[in-house]
Amino acid sequence: MNDISANSSRQWHFLIVEDEPMIALMLDEMLVDLGHDVVGRVASLAEGLAALDLGFDAAIVDINLAGEVSWPLIDAIRARECPVLLSTGAPDLDSRGLPVLAKPFLLSHLRAGIERLNNQ
Repeated sequence: MNDISANSSRQWHFLIVEDEPMIALMLDEMLVDLGHDVVGRVASLAEGLAALDLGFDAAIVDINLAGEVSWPLIDAIRARECPVLLSTGAPDLDSRGLPVLAKPFLLSHLRAGIERLNNQ
């Protein structure tokens, strides 16, 4: 095990919900670097709802998907008892108690966010 993933207490299978392709790709690469799997990347609310059966056990969801608020998707994911890490560039976001990954972020921020998933 490399020292990047040594701090993570479990391997997650993530769904990435992000409308910015470069951010989605960066998240994918960072998650793999941290020892996790990415089972899918989607860019819209509709795609996210269609991806609910992909077999993920955690999700990183951008709260604003090209002008659409993603709370219906977040609620659907949470109803499946999957933890969610919110991704946002809005620092004053009402996160409803969910952990937040504030944009722009570094690998260390993502690692810390994933650790907070372990407590959900």
